[in-house]
Amino acid sequence: MKTNKFFKDLLFFGSVYYTLITSVLIMIATLVQNGSATLIDTKRFLLILLFSFIMGLGSAILRANVINRTAASAVHAVCYILGFLLFVALSSANFAMSVIFTLVFAIIYVAVTLIARCLLKIGVTNEKKPNAPAAKIQKNKNKKEKSSYTNQFLK
Repeated sequence: MKTNKFFKDLLFFGSVYYTLITSVLIMIATLVQNGSATLIDTKRFLLILLFSFIMGLGSAILRANVINRTAASAVHAVCYILGFLLFVALSSANFAMSVIFTLVFAIIYVAVTLIARCLLKIGVTNEKKPNAPAAKIQKNKNKKEKSSYTNQFLK
């Protein structure tokens, strides 16, 4: 059953990444070329497909509860960064440009991941805060119940 969920996640994430990346590239190409000439060649679309499903593999591994969270995060990072290196290398870039682009991508990946994790932690702590006043109200009710005052109007 977990294998089925893993492949569904892989297919879902790969498809979403491919759709997002190609949509952005098509919009940029359309704006730059003003509707003339061809947009992007087939080889580039297939490389984007490969890169998208490598990123999807990293996301599916992160989402699967097979390995601990730290190892899953490390595998996620490796899949994204090595997938990007493979994408750039197969796009007929020389070695120096591949390494430079991959380092820039790795820095952006780390920054986005850290920001996302901080926002996630803030969201988790905000979810816990509304429960705290409920506990205080319960304590106040217990104190009121222990008091010796009885309301004469409710009898």
